[in-house]
Order: sequence, then C-alpha cells, then structure tokens
Amino acid sequence: MNIKLIEYDKEYLGYIKKWEEQKEIYEYLTNLRPKYLRKNFKEIKEATRFYIIEYEEVIIGATWLESITNMDAKLTIYIGEKEYRKKGIGTIVVDTLVNIAFEELSLKKVYLYVRAHNSNAINCYKKLGFKIKRQFERQRFKNGSTQGSYEMVKYKK
Repeated sequence: MNIKLIEYDKEYLGYIKKWEEQKEIYEYLTNLRPKYLRKNFKEIKEATRFYIIEYEEVIIGATWLESITNMDAKLTIYIGEKEYRKKGIGTIVVDTLVNIAFEELSLKKVYLYVRAHNSNAINCYKKLGFKIKRQFERQRFKNGSTQGSYEMVKYKK
C-alpha cells in the first residue's frame, strides 16, 4: 500500500470542507478539524501535528495529534472518502502516527476517544495495542445524538 502522510497546508482545506458535508461521518466523529483550525489559536497550532492522508496519490482523509504535551497527545483519524474505508489504511496510518508520537516526539502515551458503536475502529485500535481506559455511558455529540464512548490509551513500551 502506498500511503503518505502530508503535513497540512491551507490548500487542503477544500477536502475537509467537502468531508464535513457528509452527515454520516458525524455518526463516528465529533470534529473533522483539529482545534487550531476551529479556534485559530497559535498556541493550539503549536501543540498539533496535522496530516492529510494520501493513498495511491488520492487524498482520502486526515489524521492528527493534538493537545501535545511533553508526556502525551490525543490522536484523531478519519477516512473522508467512503470507498477507501475498511481497507486497512486506517490501521497503517494510526500505527505510523503512534510511532511519530513515541519516536519523534518522545511521548509516553497516546490517547483517543471513540464512539462505543464504532466496532471497526475499536478493533483497529486494540490490534495496535490500545486499551480501554474509561467508558462514558452517555455523551452528547454535535449531531445531536447521545451515545456511549470510550477513552483508549497506548503507552510507550
């Protein structure tokens, strides 16, 4: 698989806007942009590593580490182009991003949040060594739904 993580540049904003128009994507995610693109604070941007996912020369999604401290970071990923979902691309991207967190940034922990009904993502994260740390029974999301979710973590070995 030819997968590249390209550092985000404003030229990719059109893709994100297009993906934001997909109502069904919000069944799995709450935000399709890192905080700094939503709030435009310089200090938030400096604590973020934002990448566009390219597969076989096609832009298909985005991933990022945000709220980066000297210890940990929050990971988010989504594949915006439907036809590229459930092909193992996300697993490779998450593994790559975790390696960036542990090797390049020398972090000790990566955490993420996932909706309880998103079994494909949960299985992907478990396969990569993430463990469920907390369960939230009822959480309200931007699309108006109230669902359970998990916080999952992976510690550097």
